[in-house]
Amino acid sequence: MKHLLLIGACLLLVGCYENFDERCLREAKEHTQKHCPQQIDEGIILDSTTYDIDTRTYHYWYTLHDELDTPEALAKMQEVRGQFRTELLRSLINSITLKKCKEEGLNFVYTYHSATTGKLVLQEKFTQEDYRR
Repeated sequence: MKHLLLIGACLLLVGCYENFDERCLREAKEHTQKHCPQQIDEGIILDSTTYDIDTRTYHYWYTLHDELDTPEALAKMQEVRGQFRTELLRSLINSITLKKCKEEGLNFVYTYHSATTGKLVLQEKFTQEDYRR
């Protein structure tokens, strides 16, 4: 009888185990529920984080508002898009928080929408080929 209880307990523990992708999915949802929306900088709000198991992609969803959501600012952002991508990549490369995710070879996508129009302003995707150079 004790053996059956032990086996049952082990099966329960194995059944409760989550793999890395399931953990990322759970943590992205929890981060969104606990911390979003979150003011990141002047004019930038992190709306949510999501994780797609099939594509192994961690996705950050932002909204631009106030001084960053003017036609002039949005046009300027398109002009300096290359520099912006470089800064995002540098931040990803230097991120200690995302160390395990990078070791696992996850993809990262950063999406920015206009608060005024709701339209996509900018989207950048990084793969391990980008951040492991």
